[in-house]
Amino acid sequence: FMFLTVLATISTLLLSYLFVVGGWQKLADLAYFQDVITEYHILPASWSPWLARALPIVEIGAGLALLIPAFQLTALVTVTLLLAGYTFAMALHITRGRRDLDCGCAGPGQEQTISGWLLGRNLVLISLTLLAAPALQQYSLGWAGWAVALLGTTVLALLYHIFNQLIANNNLLRRIARHG
Repeated sequence: FMFLTVLATISTLLLSYLFVVGGWQKLADLAYFQDVITEYHILPASWSPWLARALPIVEIGAGLALLIPAFQLTALVTVTLLLAGYTFAMALHITRGRRDLDCGCAGPGQEQTISGWLLGRNLVLISLTLLAAPALQQYSLGWAGWAVALLGTTVLALLYHIFNQLIANNNLLRRIARHG
């Protein structure tokens, strides 16, 4: 039980971190995020201002709720649905050949065009929601378990940012090659 509880805790903490930071970055420039939403042309453009305000707040709320045992199940479902929706929107446009869209994952200054790599990343994050589910059983970790969970979360968060930067660099290099 200890190993599964540590994995579940790492997954929960990592998802919490990613959703709070991602939501906060989107709130930093709502106009930019609204433009990203509009460019997807999935929902009526008149919905973009509302979604640009609501999605970051929902992301931050879900990220924080992951840390509160009474709200973890609802938060996990919310995070899973958000990730599934984002993945669907990206996959739809990739299949339509529109790979020039910003994923809208972070915020201004961190533009990242959609790609198969981002779809894979989101599928990994969705699988983390399944790994996080055992945390709902509330097994006690103790200080050593928490130390391992915090270290594991830190390492995975750093790897996540490195992976995202590699994807962004790959996209940039591909654009340069097409124009150079």
